[in-house]
Amino acid sequence: MVVFGTRNKRLEIVDDRMYKCPKCSGGPLAHNIFQEYFHIWYIPFFPIRKKVVAKCVNCGSEIQQEQLSPVAVEQAKMSSTKRAPLQLYSGLFIVGLIIASVAIITVENGRKQKNFLSNPKPGDVYLVEDKSSGYSYFRVEKITGDSMLMNPNSAWFPDKKNASLSYGSFDKEVRQWKYWSREEFEMLRTSGRIDDVSRTGLTSGMLDEISTETGSSDEKPASSSSGEDGPAVPAAH
Repeated sequence: MVVFGTRNKRLEIVDDRMYKCPKCSGGPLAHNIFQEYFHIWYIPFFPIRKKVVAKCVNCGSEIQQEQLSPVAVEQAKMSSTKRAPLQLYSGLFIVGLIIASVAIITVENGRKQKNFLSNPKPGDVYLVEDKSSGYSYFRVEKITGDSMLMNPNSAWFPDKKNASLSYGSFDKEVRQWKYWSREEFEMLRTSGRIDDVSRTGLTSGMLDEISTETGSSDEKPASSSSGEDGPAVPAAH
């Protein structure tokens, strides 16, 4: 439940010797000038209008603005020299600060992601779009010359808004890993099929199992074959 509404803050007291108290018919009036403002959860957002409440110096009676003549109210407001204090704009300042912070973070994240993509390193995790299967994460395990050894996550997602590293794992067999050439990686990057990148610095620790020169072919990562859709990715399960 959101608490919002209007409140009043007294700005000053203006003496009025022209109008007399309507209750005791003799006492001069002291006009209390209030600034009405809008608040959310009691945080002031912006001032609305000034209000006048008169108090008789003689009998102490309070007279609400509705009971005063329009002329007396306007004269009291015009006699007031105080403006709405800046604190009554606190909510707007907070909202502006939040918007500015989000904008700065967004720009900084964009700058970081651009830097990560232009300078890939082992441990980088990419959210990659496959036109037939959806979205999945790929982690860079090793970079050698123009080749990037990619470890595919076991989970696939129909759209990127539901993608999360909380699902699936990178604990696949080495033979299910994929080699991407730098050319293929650049094609993915420039086509916008890499939707997110994070620099974790973590790899699987299974690189000792990989030998590009010896060992059974079943134990080696699969080579990438580039087609119309770009670098090969595992088929959807």
